[in-house]
Amino acid sequence: MFDWYSLAAVCYVFLADVPETEDPAAPHSHFRRSMWFQRGWTLQELIAPRRNVFLSHSWRAIGTKKSLCKLIEGITNIDGDILLHRKPLHAVSVARRMSWAQFRRTTRIEDEAYSLMGIFGVHIPAIYGEGPDAFVRLQEEIMKCIPDQSLFAWGDILPFQPGSSTQWNLPHLRKVPVDELRASKAAYLLASCPADFGGESEVLEFLSLHELTSILGIPSSSILAHTITSHGVRMSMPIYHLTLPQYQSGSGQISIKLAILACRSGRDGYLVGLILAQGAPSNVYFIGGLDQTSERDEDDLFDDWSRYV
Repeated sequence: MFDWYSLAAVCYVFLADVPETEDPAAPHSHFRRSMWFQRGWTLQELIAPRRNVFLSHSWRAIGTKKSLCKLIEGITNIDGDILLHRKPLHAVSVARRMSWAQFRRTTRIEDEAYSLMGIFGVHIPAIYGEGPDAFVRLQEEIMKCIPDQSLFAWGDILPFQPGSSTQWNLPHLRKVPVDELRASKAAYLLASCPADFGGESEVLEFLSLHELTSILGIPSSSILAHTITSHGVRMSMPIYHLTLPQYQSGSGQISIKLAILACRSGRDGYLVGLILAQGAPSNVYFIGGLDQTSERDEDDLFDDWSRYV
């Protein structure tokens, strides 16, 4: 479908919920709130064509993708250069592309994955009835085709800046027991849906393995690209030990291990690392392990802790 839209000379977008008499740029306009911007399948309809013409409920032209570019960029958080084909999709990190779909909805859960195939240039068979496994298969196919580790940087981030402890400004911290990690989806490598790619994922930039090793000052031969095996995902990553102040008890320290990913924040340029929690046996690790709150509701037992910094 993505290729089909990309070959169109013009794509007409009929907005049944937008009147022609309204200024689309108004703060609470129907255009801004149109359901078209909230549907999963329309993401490719917006990005793939070189020219889109938006039509009101009375089939009157509202404007084009080019004339409304700034407005659409604000609504969708998609770069204007991507919308206008000034920048190729492969120049944008996997995590950021995933974030474009975080608020979009599909009637069938499998379409959360199928509607994104063109965004990443991959193909997977459509198997309706597989449920959330479709999104896992999409990520596995992305891993095979795109060497971008920002795919693993989803979920809550611990706000951390290197420097002295007075510069950290960290929230209350505690180590999350492994039993709690096992019960949470965030303890595993792959996300369960596009909604997981919010927050910091929206601004992540990917790095090549050569760029990462140059920044860390380690031999490039020490890191291997990730591959999918019958046992799961196999990768070689630089591991750093970090000691943080433990504010839960008012004193003491927390020692954690960070697996550094080949991506960085587009805001400040800092690298991103997955927090590792050691399980049993000792060679098994789960992702995450630092809780940012000192008082927690039972309903939020597995939702408040951070999986990466």
